[in-house]
Amino acid sequence: MFNRYAGHYSLLIAAVFLICSPMSGLNHIDYPKGQIIDHLICQMDPDQGYSVYLPTSYSVQQCWPIIYAFDPGARGRNAVEKFQAAAEMYGYIVVGSNNAHNGPWEPIIKAAVSMWTDTHARFSLDGKRTYSAGFSGGARAAALFPKMIGRRTAGVIGCGAGIAEGQKPDELSTYAYCGIAGQKDSNYREMLLLRESLSGASLAHRFLFFEGGHEWPQEEECIRAVEWMEIQAMRQNLKARDFSMIESAYRKEMELGQSLEGKNPWLALSLYDEILNTYSNLLDTGELRETRERLARSKSYKSSLAKEEKIRAEEEKTFLRFNRIYHQIEEETLKRKDFSLILREVELDKLKREASGSEDVDRRLMASRILFACWMHCRHRGDQFLTDKRTGPAILFLKLSLEVYEYIPRNPKYLYYNLACAYALEKNAKQAVKYIESAVAREFDEFHLLEEDRDFDPIRKSAEFKALIQSVKKDSL
Repeated sequence: MFNRYAGHYSLLIAAVFLICSPMSGLNHIDYPKGQIIDHLICQMDPDQGYSVYLPTSYSVQQCWPIIYAFDPGARGRNAVEKFQAAAEMYGYIVVGSNNAHNGPWEPIIKAAVSMWTDTHARFSLDGKRTYSAGFSGGARAAALFPKMIGRRTAGVIGCGAGIAEGQKPDELSTYAYCGIAGQKDSNYREMLLLRESLSGASLAHRFLFFEGGHEWPQEEECIRAVEWMEIQAMRQNLKARDFSMIESAYRKEMELGQSLEGKNPWLALSLYDEILNTYSNLLDTGELRETRERLARSKSYKSSLAKEEKIRAEEEKTFLRFNRIYHQIEEETLKRKDFSLILREVELDKLKREASGSEDVDRRLMASRILFACWMHCRHRGDQFLTDKRTGPAILFLKLSLEVYEYIPRNPKYLYYNLACAYALEKNAKQAVKYIESAVAREFDEFHLLEEDRDFDPIRKSAEFKALIQSVKKDSL
């Protein structure tokens, strides 16, 4: 689902339309309010389920906006938690699928439609205010959600990734799009390109950036996104206009823009453009227009724009260099003995220094994005080659991924475990045991895999592996 490919989702839309007929009557159960319900089972499909949050003010006497949220690991509660504060503040229901996760599109569509159908049977919903949200590949599912349910939605919130491959920006079947990304995220550039492609388009859009990596945004960013959706609902006359709220939101946006002027005038100018698009028919924005024009003429903006273009070109050049090395590893023209050469070719030490200590914020963020992309790509390709039993490329990719893991907020225990599997397939018991011990030192405790995983068969009778099995059994007692 949630990887960069979209699959052939269009073939499934006809079937979706048949499922999405309105439900008559509600299941009037007194569900807990103000707390997350971890798992509701879909009544028409018991294999499907979702987490849900109902605001404390929820009642069936009125209709409520709803956010359908997607986490790439099918962790519904995790997705709901991110929007819980915003849901309570602005009166939304939030649901998160416990089935939709990275993989083919068919199961994702099934999970999304089952969740959609079940929520309409259980809860009192505002049919004009349906929203979707997601992180990483889940953001791509959120972008396709309107197609899945066969109707245009009020808004999409995409976090840490843009739209699905094969989907064009003008195919976003929604009235408003809000993108959120960390400036250390390897998908940050993708989000900037999506913003540029939406500039001048009729689709209302807003992009929020924070100094994080490839991760769900904090609740503060989710609140800002939902608040922006509230303003859009007022613009579309989907809810009554609350001018005190509009003015408050406008002031917060202006304060953010002013703070950015001193840090990144280029980013500040693009924010001013989005503020103007949002509030121009709601408030007097004449002063903001003057501020925007003043900034556009300033030397600081022109310098910031030139720096952004330089950083972007250097980033693209660096990715091309990495891709060339990746190709050579895959073709096995670079082998294990060339590992130190590979590290020099990709200039990994330089990137690490810049990511951890460069005084230039933009270079520090760029280096962090590149290192994260390296970690993710090499981990993925290493796992693929391990599945194919091509241990040479597998070991190189996994070791490259380990070289940068300290810059990634992830536990590397499975990288060590998979390296152990690769060496075991080569009948190298000493190296396999070494990497298992490294995995255990980093909280790996799924010891049953050591006996069940067939990758260890070539070394199962070795003295080193037998000693390891006895040791972990003793420690687990």
